[in-house]
Amino acid sequence: MSSLKFEDKRVQFIASYVLSSLKAKEDKWIKLWDNETLKNTVNEFIEKPEPRKIFFSLSQAGILLVLFPFLSNPVNHSTWPTVVSHDVMKYAHSLKRHTEVLIGHVNGKTVLPIPNENDEYFFSRTKNKSERSCLYAIETLIIEWSHQVYKLLLEDKSKASADTEALPVTEVEYWNLRASDLDGINLQISSKNVQKMIQLLETHNSCYLTPFKDMYKAIVYALMEANNMTLFLKPLRPVLEDMEGTEFEKLSVQFGRLFHLICLSWVNSEYFRIPGRLVTFLRKVSNLVIIQLRNYLDPTEVLKGELEDVHTRITMGIKMLSSFKKYFELYRKKLPEYFSKLENPQEPIHWEFSETLVFGKVDKYRKRLDSIKLLLENAMEFEKLDRVVIGGILGETLSTEVQEIFEEFGVVFKVFSQRNYDCLDPDSEEFLNDYHSISVRMDEYDQRLGSIFCRALAECPTPWHAYKLLTILSSLANRKQIKEQLEPCYTKILQDLNTEVSAVRKIVTAHEELAAKWKKASDVNTGNCSALGLHFSSFSCLFSIPPSEDTRVTDNWLP
Repeated sequence: MSSLKFEDKRVQFIASYVLSSLKAKEDKWIKLWDNETLKNTVNEFIEKPEPRKIFFSLSQAGILLVLFPFLSNPVNHSTWPTVVSHDVMKYAHSLKRHTEVLIGHVNGKTVLPIPNENDEYFFSRTKNKSERSCLYAIETLIIEWSHQVYKLLLEDKSKASADTEALPVTEVEYWNLRASDLDGINLQISSKNVQKMIQLLETHNSCYLTPFKDMYKAIVYALMEANNMTLFLKPLRPVLEDMEGTEFEKLSVQFGRLFHLICLSWVNSEYFRIPGRLVTFLRKVSNLVIIQLRNYLDPTEVLKGELEDVHTRITMGIKMLSSFKKYFELYRKKLPEYFSKLENPQEPIHWEFSETLVFGKVDKYRKRLDSIKLLLENAMEFEKLDRVVIGGILGETLSTEVQEIFEEFGVVFKVFSQRNYDCLDPDSEEFLNDYHSISVRMDEYDQRLGSIFCRALAECPTPWHAYKLLTILSSLANRKQIKEQLEPCYTKILQDLNTEVSAVRKIVTAHEELAAKWKKASDVNTGNCSALGLHFSSFSCLFSIPPSEDTRVTDNWLP
């Protein structure tokens, strides 16, 4: 605690605070106070509203110093010519104002270069000459303000291109900052010093008075707009934060909440009810959904993990993108209901903009996911080749050829696991090149497999054996090029099947005739060997017909 005593409590406070902050001894302040110049500077700071800041420092010699204005202090150039003195004052104040503007810009604030009340260059009206000079300076300042203000008013980031990675929360933050900035400008324009300047313009009927009033009206309107947007975007922020923290599989639950609030804002806010503004906001929501999608799929592991697991995730991604668009369409149709619930119902204003403007990026990702899904499905189909075993005389040879195709495909598909590019990026040409390359190879493999399967079916002695082979092939037999080659084989199988059915029909008919004949005879021997042989022959032929429980294989037999 300082033991220094001063009659003026303000000096007492400053002395104690300075010594405590600089960790200096009391004798340092005593030496400072003995210096009349420094003492007067401190007293001037205490008694006058300007300057608002005073700085104390310890010199290398350990002497306590006061830093005070040099150029703007009239005492320092009292011996200078008046013109030089005025010029120095003019540029000193100009430098100060522009420094404040620059600092405000760094902090994201719009600071208008407004002179303080002690600035004689602006507020001196002792002579007509100086008054005209003051008027000119004020008009020059108004031009500077106009440039600053209209630059801000025309800067509507909500109309910026949505091809960027901006998220919807940035829209909320933008309007909060804009409202705060405009409120600060409004306070500056309404300050006492500015009102003095405007009175001077009115006194001289300046032509700059009307542009100033127009600028002020624009500020007030923009402030109303920003406050309104802030009000109606505020409820959206918790939903957007929930979307960021929700598991991807449950993301669709948040879509309903989001579009419900968007509809309420659209109906109740004339400033939000601007198509371009809504389009941009929805684009940013799309960016959020895509980021969640990418985090869920992990682009670096999509083509390196287990095929079934990755396929499930890709399918979920496609489902979620489709769900996002479905909710948009659902609430787009429900807009009239929201307008009808207003206190004063009005004609609905629909979302008449094109979906492409909103979902252009989503559609690109959907297309890429479809390509990856098809690639994975093909890979899973070719993995089945490892389990294909063909019997018969040529069975071993044909099975070996199938195994060779399986191994070749494994080598080709392994290329994707060795790539470092982002396969989810819809603008990635590298993935497309590899995808088209492997598609050509798969067409070649299908041609070879079709030929192998045709030869295998030709080796089947009965329709039953053909049915078992097609069951083993499963969905491989339904691949486009393989199916085209197998269609003639299906015709042959049907012909053989019809032949067997006809043979069975004849046997069954003979059995029925014989049974009727035996019924009339009174000495029928139920253990008759010929009768048992007829029964056995009938049933053995029936067993050679493919069962009807599983029709997946035979669905494509008929042309």
